[in-house]
Amino acid sequence: MVAALGLTGERDRPYFWRTHGGAEVDLLLEMRGRVIPFEIKLGGEPGIGRGLVECAKDLGAKNAFVMHGGPHTYPLGRGFWALSVELVAEPERLRDRLLDPERRVSKA
Repeated sequence: MVAALGLTGERDRPYFWRTHGGAEVDLLLEMRGRVIPFEIKLGGEPGIGRGLVECAKDLGAKNAFVMHGGPHTYPLGRGFWALSVELVAEPERLRDRLLDPERRVSKA
């Protein structure tokens, strides 16, 4: 995903986030001054885990994402989004979705 965003000219910085209590997220991107947390769940239904909730709250992230293997991107509620892994193949759409998840886009 980081490499795909690099194709759009984005200079995002990837991080890992974990608390002393064990809450963690798989990926944290700093992109255009925003912090964007991600969980990656390619099997099963995407859900909002404790780590994602704590990270978004602690860092003041407006949106957080659960990347999943399904074909659609959709809201999970309260600024959390299920993000289709298929968007990695379309870096511009991925970037647009991350920066403005409520924006209507064709496909995913």
